[in-house]
Amino acid sequence: MHAQTCEQKAVLSASAEVYKEAPRYVTGLGWQGQRTDRLPAGHVVWICQSRAIDFGFSSKEWSQIGYRHPRSNEPWQFGWILASQWRPAERGTSSGTADKPVRQAVYNTAEPPKVMNEPPAPPQPDEPATKAAAPDAPDTPDTPPTLPPPKPGNSSTDSPPETANLGEQAVLYGPLFIAMLLGMLAKALFDMLDDSKPSWRSHLRHGAMAIVVSPIVFLGFITAGQFNSSSQTFLVLALFAFQNGFFWQTVLKRSPADALAPAADQAR
Repeated sequence: MHAQTCEQKAVLSASAEVYKEAPRYVTGLGWQGQRTDRLPAGHVVWICQSRAIDFGFSSKEWSQIGYRHPRSNEPWQFGWILASQWRPAERGTSSGTADKPVRQAVYNTAEPPKVMNEPPAPPQPDEPATKAAAPDAPDTPDTPPTLPPPKPGNSSTDSPPETANLGEQAVLYGPLFIAMLLGMLAKALFDMLDDSKPSWRSHLRHGAMAIVVSPIVFLGFITAGQFNSSSQTFLVLALFAFQNGFFWQTVLKRSPADALAPAADQAR
């Protein structure tokens, strides 16, 4: 198995949180993973690979990077950032933080400087014309890094709780809320089909009542636990929301006969 080389050089367009492993989205908390570093905008990184991670019915692309801090003698570090936080680097960009081009000074070389009473240079000891590079010489900052082999048994993704982004919550919870409403409306439709003398006004009233209380029902549904947002898990959640809405419509609905039953019992 050949080692993978991170060949694409990139520059961060915004400050980025670096995760040890590709994070996962957890309802109520947002993207969760073991954060190891934070890189400023303009930092030069190398892109090793990219991966799309399921996020409800959508997905977000994350990239594995290799990077160094301005002290280039440090070993390469690796982590994951959002793919939207980097752009391809221009030619001539060095590793570390992308600096502005330095203006070179121009000297007048028409006439060499004159040095008065310059002493002769001391004799230099003979040196070999070329020096062989040491076998353990470190690579240069512009050498693409190579991914180290994965360490078995290291799958920790814990991180301190953080508030999920409002836009991400809308993408995740929006389809679930719609699925719950469809379950409520489906129950009203079945009741109307089963009724020998359907009353549109009565069924619309029960359907409207279910929709009015639906935010409270949905709040209890999403706070019941924290779920991973992979596509398979999300489909199960959508079906569960539909079923939840269907049965809540049953609980909220009271037929006229049921409403008159307590009064009839009291009259007896």
